[in-house]
Amino acid sequence: MQNFKSVDQLAVVEKLITRFVCNNNDFKRIWINFRIEKAIELDTLKPELKDKKYSSSAIDTMQILYSVKNFWENLNWPDANREAEIVNNVVGDLCEFSLFYFEKFSLRIKETEGMRNSEGLSLAMANFSYISREIQALIEKMAKNKIEAQKSIENVVEYLKISTQQLVDF
Repeated sequence: MQNFKSVDQLAVVEKLITRFVCNNNDFKRIWINFRIEKAIELDTLKPELKDKKYSSSAIDTMQILYSVKNFWENLNWPDANREAEIVNNVVGDLCEFSLFYFEKFSLRIKETEGMRNSEGLSLAMANFSYISREIQALIEKMAKNKIEAQKSIENVVEYLKISTQQLVDF
């Protein structure tokens, strides 16, 4: 943020970024959700790596979520008080995006012929477990407020349990 020629330019940029990160920005949600849906659509529903059991959409989704984190870190927000508020919003968004993945991947497994069996359930469990572990680590690294971070993690884990149970019941 140091490359701006005047305080006015910096204020405008800070306002735009704050609005983009903090508000329920439809563009941000649509764009990231689109990328997650595309990752799920292109998923071969087979483990991508020999020593791992999760598929490409789980890997791609975490890359998308890490890009959100990296975008935030690269901003290097100058105001510590405002930064904590914005980070909490980013953490909330990361949780929402991971829940979106759980929902859409579950639907893909349910709708794909030949995946409504133990193989499909096993793949979903591996993907959900991977996303859950990674999102927890990501939130713990980012969060300024540890209590809020723990609540966010608990929400993701609870939704993961619900998504998994819905797949089992299907």
